[in-house]
Amino acid sequence: MKILITGATGNVGIELIKSLQQSDHQLELFAGVRDVENGKQILANFKITCIHFDFEDVNTYQAALSDC
Repeated sequence: MKILITGATGNVGIELIKSLQQSDHQLELFAGVRDVENGKQILANFKITCIHFDFEDVNTYQAALSDC
């Protein structure tokens, strides 16, 4: 199952990712970020895929939310 985490590079998002990394799950984690390259740098220590998502740009919704 694909889980999209919005705000992944913020304080709450990072804590959520940390908690999920500590649990035994079969989830595919995706970080919805406006800047994918910056997101990859910030989240480099986590097993998560960064995907372009911007609440202010409806054109990013379909690809980011596909299979969620």
